[in-house]
Amino acid sequence: MNISRFFGSTNREALRQVRLALGPDALIVSNRRVNGGVEILAAEPTPVSPSPVENPAPSSASGSPPSDVVREIGAMRGALESRFDELLWGNQL
Repeated sequence: MNISRFFGSTNREALRQVRLALGPDALIVSNRRVNGGVEILAAEPTPVSPSPVENPAPSSASGSPPSDVVREIGAMRGALESRFDELLWGNQL
């Protein structure tokens, strides 16, 4: 991936330079304000082919999710419930 740097007095000017140089589908990597204007780091839009999945997760014959996924979802649910309880009690104190 080739990253190019563009500088403009305004964000609009810098983005115009990006579109002229790399096209309307350019990938913006960074956008920050610097002394005297705006700096944008952008890359050309290159199609990246997704890597094939070598070992897909085994699923049961009935179509239900694996038990470790269900266990993790339950743990997240418990963590969220405890956070909500803390927020509710904090507001009442």
